[in-house]
Amino acid sequence: MFELMKKTLLAGLGTVVITRSKAREIMQKMVDQGKITSEEADRFTREMMDTGEKEFNELGEQISSSLSKVPTTLNLAAKDSLDQLLAKVDNLEKRVDLVEDNLIRHVHTPEQPEQSEKSGKPEKSGKSGKSEK
Repeated sequence: MFELMKKTLLAGLGTVVITRSKAREIMQKMVDQGKITSEEADRFTREMMDTGEKEFNELGEQISSSLSKVPTTLNLAAKDSLDQLLAKVDNLEKRVDLVEDNLIRHVHTPEQPEQSEKSGKPEKSGKSGKSEK
């Protein structure tokens, strides 16, 4: 969409250049025919070019204003919002990687027998914790 706008503006600029050249050509023919003076032709050409340039600039401003409203109109996210979301996703990916690494280490590490709180020795298996005779 932006490329189309750029081409449109450049085409308009090309039209202005062609129009200026064509205006000078027409004014020179009128001078040659004696219909206007050289000074009148220069003044008219300048006025026409000034008016055209002013309108061209106003059109550019209107296009810029319209383009600035496009993201809102199309409900598009702003760049800073996208950057914040990308940072959050990056953070979450790192956290998931850490959890996965810890899980893999836990699964691949042989389990240690649980230590008794009182003696610090591994508990024996059995319901009472006493040896059977």
